[in-house]
Amino acid sequence: MDNKWWKVAIAVSAALIIVGAIYFAIDNRFLLGNIPSGQEAPKKIALVLRSTDNPSFIEMERTARISELALGVNIIVRKLSQEVDSSEQIAILHDLANQDIDALVIDPVDSMALLPVIKQYQAAGIPVVNVGCRLDPASMIQFNMSVPPFVCIDNESAAYDAAKFVSDRITKPTNVVLFMGINSSILSDTRKRGALRAFSENPYCALKLTKIVYWSKNQATFTAKTLYNDYASIGCFFCVDDVVAIGVAEYLEQTNRRDVMVVGFGDLKAAETYIEKGYMTLTVAERSGKQISTAIKYAVDLLDGKKVPQATYIDYSLVDDKMLKER
Repeated sequence: MDNKWWKVAIAVSAALIIVGAIYFAIDNRFLLGNIPSGQEAPKKIALVLRSTDNPSFIEMERTARISELALGVNIIVRKLSQEVDSSEQIAILHDLANQDIDALVIDPVDSMALLPVIKQYQAAGIPVVNVGCRLDPASMIQFNMSVPPFVCIDNESAAYDAAKFVSDRITKPTNVVLFMGINSSILSDTRKRGALRAFSENPYCALKLTKIVYWSKNQATFTAKTLYNDYASIGCFFCVDDVVAIGVAEYLEQTNRRDVMVVGFGDLKAAETYIEKGYMTLTVAERSGKQISTAIKYAVDLLDGKKVPQATYIDYSLVDDKMLKER
């Protein structure tokens, strides 16, 4: 009798396990991609960034995953292997278009080259939100395109403030060099414009030249070394971002030069370390995570038929040695 009841108990338990498994599978068809009748699939939002290894973009992806959970959406993140390769970013956009995405958040590597494929997205009714490097508004209007909502810091004001910070310390004739990203980037050009405005206000700032270093740390290190071989003295480097500034700082550390001011953008940990060592002067904290979370929220709002601001500027701050000590 006992054996019989044990067999019955085992059979019932097995049946309950099977029923439970079936129920779990049915209840979680949402996760498996099989959505129950009447239940909508999560919106698919593509996030296309400019770099795979720049720590700023790694932080952006981390923030995107938080937004994904908070907003109940599915975020597909794609990043470039080379930050200057517009053709790779265009290929990514074409590939994503075949994945039936609902909205696009993009930090473009080039302000002009991507416009034809962005126009295709708009023609297909896919909302686009622009973050970081701005797509060229004037050209978009000329091509009968809608200018997408834009989220970033005010790069010209930030560049002016950062350049003014170091310019105010220059009290004797000093050669200043600007290290920029690429010519076709409005982001790089806007930061250059703000910096030039600040340096032009100080008669002691002799702007020696502007160099394109393609957002590359290694290129910045190589170019800094070449410049010191060609010129007797350079007292200040204004760099388009922290990766470039770190490249300059590495060369300054190798040659033990602590009398050179270096400015970057991004507030990367490595930049803070070089500021503490005395090989960098300043970095601009861009709050890249806040930029991404705002852009993704706008994409969701657009999908829900809501209006969003045409331009949103996130607060920035200047980070120097004094601020680091006060943290």
